[in-house]
Amino acid sequence: MKNIISYVAIFIIACFVTYLMTPIVLTENANGKKAVIYRYQPLVIKLPSNPTTGYSWSISSEPASQTLKLISSKYIAPKSNLVGAPGQEVWLFRALGPGKTMFKLSYSRPFEKNEKPAKEFMLAITVK
Repeated sequence: MKNIISYVAIFIIACFVTYLMTPIVLTENANGKKAVIYRYQPLVIKLPSNPTTGYSWSISSEPASQTLKLISSKYIAPKSNLVGAPGQEVWLFRALGPGKTMFKLSYSRPFEKNEKPAKEFMLAITVK
């Protein structure tokens, strides 16, 4: 009987850890919305991007460092061979500790210092 209880406990823990490792994936449709994630859970933001136009995404307002940490960001080229076809920028964050935070990404040309961004992406996060 003790072995069965041990196996059930291990199974429950394994399911919980698997759930925490499953990333929350959001796109531009989440702009201006709120998301709830759990401590250590990955958060992936995928946004359309076309660096051939000079535009790229950058963080214009960082999340609280004790709550959410940026792990990486990268550009993924389109599968199309068409010149100028848009790809995606993918941002990976990890929830660190409980709390509320927000961040903002801006789509702009880095060489145009005084221009407003063409687009912005804002997200409010609650980490439990």
